[in-house]
Amino acid sequence: MPEQISKMDLKPYPEYKDSNLLWLGKIPKHWELRKMKYLFTERKQKGYPDEPLLAATQTKGVIPKELYENRTTTAMKDLHLLKLVKKGDYVISLRSFQGGIEFAHYQGIISPAYTVLEPRSDANKGYYRSLFKSKLFIDQLTIFITGIREGQNIDYGRLSRSFISFPPQQEQQLIGNFLNTFEFRFNRFLHAKNRVIDLLNERKLEIISHAVTRGIDPNVPFRPSEIDWIGNIPEHWQIQKLKYVTKMIVGGSTPSTTDLSCWNGDIVWITPEDVSKSELLSTSSRKITQNGVRNCSTVIVPKGSIIITSRAPVGNVAVGNIDLCTNQGCKSIIPDLLKFDTTYGYFLLKIMQPELQSMSKGTTFYEISTFLLANVKIPLPPLKEQQIIVESLKKELKVVENSINRTVHEIDLIREYRTRLISDIITGKIDVRTVKIERNIEDHFDTFENTVLLDPDVPNDD
Repeated sequence: MPEQISKMDLKPYPEYKDSNLLWLGKIPKHWELRKMKYLFTERKQKGYPDEPLLAATQTKGVIPKELYENRTTTAMKDLHLLKLVKKGDYVISLRSFQGGIEFAHYQGIISPAYTVLEPRSDANKGYYRSLFKSKLFIDQLTIFITGIREGQNIDYGRLSRSFISFPPQQEQQLIGNFLNTFEFRFNRFLHAKNRVIDLLNERKLEIISHAVTRGIDPNVPFRPSEIDWIGNIPEHWQIQKLKYVTKMIVGGSTPSTTDLSCWNGDIVWITPEDVSKSELLSTSSRKITQNGVRNCSTVIVPKGSIIITSRAPVGNVAVGNIDLCTNQGCKSIIPDLLKFDTTYGYFLLKIMQPELQSMSKGTTFYEISTFLLANVKIPLPPLKEQQIIVESLKKELKVVENSINRTVHEIDLIREYRTRLISDIITGKIDVRTVKIERNIEDHFDTFENTVLLDPDVPNDD
């Protein structure tokens, strides 16, 4: 996809002038600068309680809350106090200083704390939608921030008096069309690469599953395991309960959040979020003190313990690379190293996630208890064979992981290319007026489904 764009005739404009704005630098000589308040009108309409509730997100723009996977907070009861947003408006949210000004793909109502901007007729949506989400524009928003820490917000009164680029209207349309074409191709490229990664991860699980349930010697005789998810196993393997190959399986706990003496210590305290980020645990997002350990029922377990999430979600697995403890969302499995190899146990539990989830119980959320986890049945080769399986798996998985890493690197490169190209185009460093593009490609971008990037969500959405 980068090659397709790079083959286009991307050249600078013939003449430039100084914009006197640090973030814009020089702009084409025929471009103007205008204050934002002359291009956008603040919409303050309220009293539309029957309109759908909207969410302002950094990755999807302004969309109905029901499409946002229930990740937003509960809406306020006084719906008549919420602000009206029309399709094509822009919204300055509480996180816009981090992710830019959001484009509204739907009509509805939104928090009164947000600023809603209605574009005037000479502000092309394709151009300004890209401008407001560009890194250069977002970086300069920092000078308009008011408040401290959690109370930070953008002072629109000051921002409205600031100057932004204003190309001729026809040129705005041409730039918008080009960027829509590029985004369409970028999304298609990204979707294909993410699909490759998904398939490679599926292949990893297939390799692991085969090795830990059938071994690596295809010539050994097999027998039924009498456990549905396992199927046949080598004849000389055992079926054993997890508790008989471990020294201990323990849950975790959380110290008092109001007792400051419990927190910011040097003891790694693992949560499900930490497990989701790494398969080898050496640190945690929060740490506790010795007093924190004494304050609750968490237990410090030794290096080499297998950590498994017992809720939200059940079954993510990692190995402790140091002594650590966990919160109540995790359980620590301390292997009996005379019977159960740590890495073999990690691989085995990794492919057991669907089985563990099916055993989970609960009303508010599903959770697997220590009792159920301890009594789950596992295929168990002799210890020496476990270690041979592990070494074979490491070699085979390395080939797949190298392919995943190469694909991730390709995605990172095209994201960098995309960021730079968009910045260069919307600030006039590149002239796309004569570049041939697909006709009416912007028609593909009239709905949220085709506009949103296929990137995973970032955690800062409102």
